[in-house]
Amino acid sequence: MARVVVGREVTAEELTAVLAGRLGPRARIAVEGGTRSNGTRLGVRRGALAAAVVHLVPAGGRSELRIRGAGWSLLLRAVNELGIARSVARILRTAPELGSGAAAPAGRAGEGETRVGGPARDGHRLALELRGVHRHYGSVEAVAGIDLTVRIGEVVAYLGPNGAGKTTTIDMILGLARPSAGSVAVLGLDPAEAVRRGLVSAVMQAGGLLKDLTVAETVEYASLLFPATRPVDEVMARAGLDGIADRRVGRCSGGEQQRLRFAMALLPDPQLLVLDEPTQGMDVEARREFWSAIREDAAAGRTILFATHYLEEADAHADRIVVLSRGRIVADGTPAEVKAMAAGRTVRARLKGAKRDELAGLLGTDVEVRGETVIVQTSDSDAVARRLLNETAAFDLEITAQGLEDAFVALTGGDQAAPPATLGPERDH
Repeated sequence: MARVVVGREVTAEELTAVLAGRLGPRARIAVEGGTRSNGTRLGVRRGALAAAVVHLVPAGGRSELRIRGAGWSLLLRAVNELGIARSVARILRTAPELGSGAAAPAGRAGEGETRVGGPARDGHRLALELRGVHRHYGSVEAVAGIDLTVRIGEVVAYLGPNGAGKTTTIDMILGLARPSAGSVAVLGLDPAEAVRRGLVSAVMQAGGLLKDLTVAETVEYASLLFPATRPVDEVMARAGLDGIADRRVGRCSGGEQQRLRFAMALLPDPQLLVLDEPTQGMDVEARREFWSAIREDAAAGRTILFATHYLEEADAHADRIVVLSRGRIVADGTPAEVKAMAAGRTVRARLKGAKRDELAGLLGTDVEVRGETVIVQTSDSDAVARRLLNETAAFDLEITAQGLEDAFVALTGGDQAAPPATLGPERDH
């Protein structure tokens, strides 16, 4: 509910004209009589998207507007932008949750505080701080002691096999679960409080979309859950949705639905954006455009944490990669540093008549022979190269470092953690 104090007494007719002018031709406003104590009741709808009830109550030469319902934030913006409101006495969250793909709406504001405009920028230098974090589901330890800090403006890839604890960690960062031990701070705040302030948004893999609404209606509806948002047209353009604004969500591809969730997540202009498989289902061009937008956001100071199974995305777009295995961090560094953790390099050369056993004896390591191609995985590539060139007739020799996939397998190869579905029947709020 929003309680708006108006500096003078207004009539139901005047308020109806103001709201109708602000909400446009799709607005429908029904006025009902009331008592002096209860005030006049106005039922407000804007198309089929939002409904709200406004009680207009006289208050000693002034008026109070008590706004309830899913469209309360839209009405609050209407009266505020037209200069009617003198102060917003209190805002209580009563709007329904839309689900994954948008951050929670703003929570309780202090007495006398006006929560109109973007989220506060508090200058805290750490976006994330996890200290000694454990999370148990019965006898299963999904997260087994994580220490992690992420600075403002970093783009961090969070990688690990299924069941390694990635989703559990993300749940704790978003305030959907609490650690069994340790602490989680988001921008210096409790995660749930950071979400309530609109400082954090998330793009999840599934859920949170109403199939019968159009793409534009969905973003517009999500905007009603916040006292203030970025313009709907702006976030839709940012997410590449301009060409499908009138398409029903149920007729959108999986990649288009992910872009829709991205647009919804951008609405409150969050400081931290958490992405769980953000480009799942997108084609190559859509993925390229998505990551271009993410890099621009990061350059402007937004912090990005993303989990993905597309290792090439982590390699190409992350400033830093954190690898999780069996609930523990096993690697943390730049993409180059993580790749270097995979022992050895690959030596390739051509050798006519190559015989695997003879080469293995010469080189002192296992050798793979494919026709005239010799392939050696080794931790001493210089020694192998010298022996091939000096003691055999090998030619066209090349040495390559291990890729991120090689490092990932080397770091997590023994991970036999249970899949996420076995870690608990439901999320812990």
